[in-house]
Amino acid sequence: MRESDALLTLGAACVTPYSVLMALGALLASLLTLALCRKSIGTERGVSLCACTVAGAVLGGHIVYVLCMFNYFASGLMLVFKPWLGGYTLYGAVLGGLCAALVYARVTKQSFATLCDLLAPGAALAIAIGRAAEAFTDQGLGEYVDAEALQLFPIAVRDSYGDFRMPVFAWEALAALVILAVVLSMRGKRRAGERAEVMLTLLGVSQIFLEQIRRDDYLRFGFVRFTQLAAIIVIAAVMALRILRSVRGGGAGAWTYVRTALLLVSVLVVIFIEFAFEKPQFMPVLRVCIALLGALCMASLLTLRGRGAVVGALCALIAALTVAVLVPLHMALVWENDLLLGVMALALAAIAAAVLIDGKRAE
Repeated sequence: MRESDALLTLGAACVTPYSVLMALGALLASLLTLALCRKSIGTERGVSLCACTVAGAVLGGHIVYVLCMFNYFASGLMLVFKPWLGGYTLYGAVLGGLCAALVYARVTKQSFATLCDLLAPGAALAIAIGRAAEAFTDQGLGEYVDAEALQLFPIAVRDSYGDFRMPVFAWEALAALVILAVVLSMRGKRRAGERAEVMLTLLGVSQIFLEQIRRDDYLRFGFVRFTQLAAIIVIAAVMALRILRSVRGGGAGAWTYVRTALLLVSVLVVIFIEFAFEKPQFMPVLRVCIALLGALCMASLLTLRGRGAVVGALCALIAALTVAVLVPLHMALVWENDLLLGVMALALAAIAAAVLIDGKRAE
């Protein structure tokens, strides 16, 4: 938060454009959820569900941030009780909102999966507005853009010091709007929880890549970024639940195991590639590993059909366009290896999303 942007001071707390937009995001997300709840669980229950989920998201976002930054907060514990000064993380809010929805489902004896489906579009909308609100902070920014020809939105914006930097927050807001459109388009009779699964998976898809190019006060443990780690864990959990459900329901065939094996091998290859960048002795086999990753991703796509094949093809096209557009900027922006690693991670997450959306393939 930039204190110079304060609109109003209420005691020790400051009302800023960022906080106003965050509150607006919560309000609009709640209104969207209420519209979806009207024909299912009713408006009255929808209001209480929104209240619980918003409170859980706020508390979860701050608590997880404090836990990740414990050494910092240990020297000033009072900052824990001053949430208006900042200190939130996206996946902390996601976890807090899910926990609140789970508690609400247990208390009211409703389906947790159904409630998550109702909350998914509103959550995507809130994330989009929250990311856009970072325009009023020095967060959500990437590398410096020194080439004058590129110093224009959406490639670059000015930070509080007057320097031009990549507006990652705008790209994240756009990604969240795309996710919103996808989950709202999932109409008709569907299995409970499917909309939420797709929302969480696509959120992870976007965060794995976009988090890679942030250059702000992101949370990290050494060289491991918290948001990327959380995104991978969430995608893995969703995929595991999907596979477990198929096995229990007798719907898991040979193609399910083939896709899973290809995905796991691809993950191991990406991990090796990332470490190969730091170890010169592995550089000779680096190109071979990258070619192998491409082959594994294509093999995964070939096992899909129907909606999964379409989504997989679109994800592959987006990854290709990302490379085609951003690689020419590589020399100007000095991204080193981050772009390549980000695109590879995006490719893996895209395959996971396509497998998730794909229907059961005929054996």
